Amino acid sequence: LICSGAGMGVDAGLATFRGRGAAAASWPGLSEAPFPASGGSSPSKVGIGYQEICQPHWFAEEPELPWAFWNFCHKAYQSAEPHRGYQLLRRWGGEAPLGSFAFTSNIDSHWARSGWDEERLVELHGALSRLQCSSAECSSELWETPADLGIEEDQVTHRAVGSLPKCPRCGAVARPSVKMFGGDSGFCALRLEQQLARYEQWLGELEGRSHKDGMSFVCLEIGCGTHVPTIRQHIDLLDERFPGARLVRVNPEESEMQEFMKGRGVSIPLGALDALERIEDKLHNGAPGRTCRFLVRDGERGAAEIDAPCHSSLLHVLYRLERSGMKVVFGELHEPRDPPNEPYALHYSVWEPPESLPLFVPVAPKFQYDCGPCPSGDGNRLLMTCCQACNVYFPNGFTKQVEENVEWCKALLEEIMAYLETSTYQKVIREQKDRRGVATVLQAMQDRVLPQFGLPADEQGLRDMQAKIWTYGPLDIDICNQAQLAMQTSHLRMSGHLPWLAKMFKDQSITRSTRAEKRRISRLLSTVERRQRIAHARVNKARRLQHFPRADLVQAISRQAAPPSSAAAAAPEVEVEDVETSPDDRSADVEEFRGAAQAEQAPGSPSSSSSPVLVVETPQPPAGLRGQQPG
Repeated sequence: LICSGAGMGVDAGLATFRGRGAAAASWPGLSEAPFPASGGSSPSKVGIGYQEICQPHWFAEEPELPWAFWNFCHKAYQSAEPHRGYQLLRRWGGEAPLGSFAFTSNIDSHWARSGWDEERLVELHGALSRLQCSSAECSSELWETPADLGIEEDQVTHRAVGSLPKCPRCGAVARPSVKMFGGDSGFCALRLEQQLARYEQWLGELEGRSHKDGMSFVCLEIGCGTHVPTIRQHIDLLDERFPGARLVRVNPEESEMQEFMKGRGVSIPLGALDALERIEDKLHNGAPGRTCRFLVRDGERGAAEIDAPCHSSLLHVLYRLERSGMKVVFGELHEPRDPPNEPYALHYSVWEPPESLPLFVPVAPKFQYDCGPCPSGDGNRLLMTCCQACNVYFPNGFTKQVEENVEWCKALLEEIMAYLETSTYQKVIREQKDRRGVATVLQAMQDRVLPQFGLPADEQGLRDMQAKIWTYGPLDIDICNQAQLAMQTSHLRMSGHLPWLAKMFKDQSITRSTRAEKRRISRLLSTVERRQRIAHARVNKARRLQHFPRADLVQAISRQAAPPSSAAAAAPEVEVEDVETSPDDRSADVEEFRGAAQAEQAPGSPSSSSSPVLVVETPQPPAGLRGQQPG
């Protein structure tokens, strides 16, 4: 709500007739209009104030006097152009999702001349751009004030000279359709009543909303003083209807804030244009903020999307949808609230788990993700966020934009399926021996399909396709089914066991069973190596203690290389030295160990001509797992 008074027109060169600009731009006759002397014919000069000249009785007593004043005002209002502040306010009002209204006590018609919607305007004191009959017996018809009234002002007497405006019905002297001082019962209020009816309807719709508690109602008061307190009194009444309303008061002379508005209002002691331009700088910081596309699903089968600032709350987005013509139905809230954060919405993203947030809370950046290039083609990336509004319904189902994106996803997947189902693709993909070959085959599909849908045939294009299918897939089960079928037909998941590059293996004839056998032999060699180190450690310790002769020493080596027996298990623990051996020396160490045992085996052993047998038992799997292949 924008409330403006006389101070709004000062930056356009208009006078307030009191306070700033009064002496420079007000009518000269206010201080020196001649009046007939009492009882004589020669005039005497008597000063007349603003409130005296703005009284309706002059049109019946001496119409030349008030018409000299109103003709001066009419010319001043027409010659002055609405300043830039009106354009800023019109743009701000257009961005308000539930609309805006201008409520003014000015009669200069600058709001209408600046392009403001007259259906959203209340001119509380009328407008000089309309004329009416000065006779109370005549009709309440209004008509446009001509640009040139055809009268001039006598600079000596300060009276109008020429044919005064007349009523087209009765011929009486016309007057401006302006509410004047002194109890103006002759003011025709028909036009004002129509404006007030539209204004009251707007306020009533705001009051009747179920989500009124989360509504941000802001009143911007500009140039409204206390000499004509009509506007300020009206704002006080609004505070009772909207307890959470905020007030921004712009006035260079009377910017004090009432006690009950402290904490919910701010005073700006500047002129109208200066204050509005500074607010504009604060709002946008010299550059427009980034927008995000909100895809909103309702509680049933409806969905809509619209662009809004990234920091918007979902309630703001829903109001924008209403403003765009989308029918939005807000369900009744529970008393008490169930759940406590009702009304709420479920926010989700590609990489984030869903989260329930109230409608009044701005959407968190973590739920905004890149969804490909902007449709406008300006080179920017499209920022997307998805949510499901609970207890909110879209009776008209999908918007046209959502339907187009759903059909886009279906057409893309159909084109992909047509390519994947060809016999050529199926034959080539099954012949690939590594994942690089699979990627090459799929790249051919990307080169053919993705450019048809405005996507680059690279990794970025695949990510954009994935994000868009993920976004609109939940809206139509056919998209999900097609995407699942395309993954199966492409055999992409089946290639997960393949190496990235088959040339990494020197012997291409090696089978999976051969590789498994090599791994088993490697494990056995590692077991031999560990036992070898244990045997060497014990031999070294025995030598230091000199407990065994040379022949017993060889037998000890043989026993340690063989599987442990019960006697060996009962032997006392011997400290093992950590002997590091290189993997390349494993075979040489084992052969050296066997040669030493054969050369120094003591007489009387079971076999003096053969080397000791190395027995390594492989642990058997549990009974329940025998016969199964490794995972």
